[in-house]
Amino acid sequence: MVLTSPWADLDPDETIYPQFYTGEKWNVGNWSNTEYDKQVEIARGTFDVKTRKAAYDKAVAVLVEECPSAFLAHVNEHKVMAKYVKGFQAIPADLVNLHTVWLDKA
Repeated sequence: MVLTSPWADLDPDETIYPQFYTGEKWNVGNWSNTEYDKQVEIARGTFDVKTRKAAYDKAVAVLVEECPSAFLAHVNEHKVMAKYVKGFQAIPADLVNLHTVWLDKA
């Protein structure tokens, strides 16, 4: 058992590659699967969205089948602010974009 702080990102490469690809430093269980690695390599090697999606779908199917990790808990995201904070839009994956935020204290 290991305590880690994994997170999901909007691009699957930033989430499933470092945590499950053979030899990567965040692959704390040292899990290895050649089909998974092959699909991730295909996805990482192209900019074509349909090809990337198909390859990541296959890679995730391998993850689901083999289940190399079981995440036992997930911390909820909390974003709290005053009523005068305007223009904030929550983004999944614990990301924050402050480019559209302003303070309206009038």
